[in-house]
Amino acid sequence: MKLLRYPERDWMSDQVRHEGVGYLVARLILNITISRPIFGIRPIHGMSIFSMIVPYKGIQPVIHEEAFIAEGVVVIGNVEIKANASLWYGTVVRGDIESIVVGEKTNIQDNCTLHTEYEFPLKIGNNVSVGHNAVVHGCIVEDDCLIGIGAIILNGAHIKKGSVVAAGSVVREGQVVGPYQMVAGAPAKVKREFDAERSKPFLQPAKNYLRHAAGHREIDIRSK
Repeated sequence: MKLLRYPERDWMSDQVRHEGVGYLVARLILNITISRPIFGIRPIHGMSIFSMIVPYKGIQPVIHEEAFIAEGVVVIGNVEIKANASLWYGTVVRGDIESIVVGEKTNIQDNCTLHTEYEFPLKIGNNVSVGHNAVVHGCIVEDDCLIGIGAIILNGAHIKKGSVVAAGSVVREGQVVGPYQMVAGAPAKVKREFDAERSKPFLQPAKNYLRHAAGHREIDIRSK
């Protein structure tokens, strides 16, 4: 498995050479205006130079070369992003306390927050979809789960395989969901139980986001 660990390249001179100083100034102004980090590393496969991917206390994020990192994403410290995962515009993944792992083919949609607490690392499994504006904090989310838009999952929670957390729900500290359950509400309560076969439609967003990432990667490459 090939991993990205900050390839050395003079990205600023490359950008000036190909696009001109005016282009860079405009991009900097735009990023300042929307309060996004403006300096980062642009490795291969179209990762944006306007993402912020930095070490913390000597620990560097480890990002698989086949992951997609959109513009405006912040990844800090003890973080691992696995193959074909995608982090979308405005998302923050802050591994400054405990470790964070995002599994294969998992999508973390726009403006999500992934963070931890002491003794509560964050692990998100494979084929998981985390909807826009969700907060996933110091918990475990197993494979094949769907976390709805704006959901909040708190420290020590455990979302087991194939489960669904409905949009806007709040999963309490230490709460266990599933396997193969749907919860909703604040606090979240079990609304439905199902089996592996009936959970298959909830995997569709993960499949969709694999296609979306391919398309946005091409957009990002063409715009540089």
